[in-house]
Amino acid sequence: MECSEWEDIGLLYTSKELGDSDRVYFERHMQECPACLKEYQDYCSDKKIFALLEETPSPGIDLEICRVCTDPRPRFTFAVLLKRALVPVLLFVFGFISTAYVTINLESSRQVKISAAVHKSDSSNTYTRGSNEGISTVDMKK
Repeated sequence: MECSEWEDIGLLYTSKELGDSDRVYFERHMQECPACLKEYQDYCSDKKIFALLEETPSPGIDLEICRVCTDPRPRFTFAVLLKRALVPVLLFVFGFISTAYVTINLESSRQVKISAAVHKSDSSNTYTRGSNEGISTVDMKK
């Protein structure tokens, strides 16, 4: 651009921030300067295009913003309580089921080991009995 007036005063003119004397000066300047006039016309057309693209928020959002600003306390509804209570309850139930599963499998594994020991001892003419310290084997050949 050849003229620096647009950069110095033009944007202030478009935002209506100039005093009366400066506004009249810039309007006369645009009549004489085609570069500033073109910049002003481009600015006005761009402003119209951007105005078309402007989004308007939904009324629901506006009401929620107003509600939060006037009453910042959160609302506790049944849904909120359900969400906050559901996670700990599910974790408790999952932990209980997992513990029961592990306990049952450990007991089942112990029973399988005892049965395997009895079966093995039957094939070698020995008798196996359980005790508090473990499995003891008594030789039946005597």
